[in-house]
Amino acid sequence: MSARRIHSLPTPISSFTVIARDETVAAALGESPFLATLAARM
Repeated sequence: MSARRIHSLPTPISSFTVIARDETVAAALGESPFLATLAARM
């Protein structure tokens, strides 16, 4: 799994959407350290 692009915003965001192509990828994204950290800091 990798990120193609990451955008940094100057202001905090309160929500984000992650879209997966199938259930397997969705499960992997749910366990992603990057997304877990991002969600915890929001």
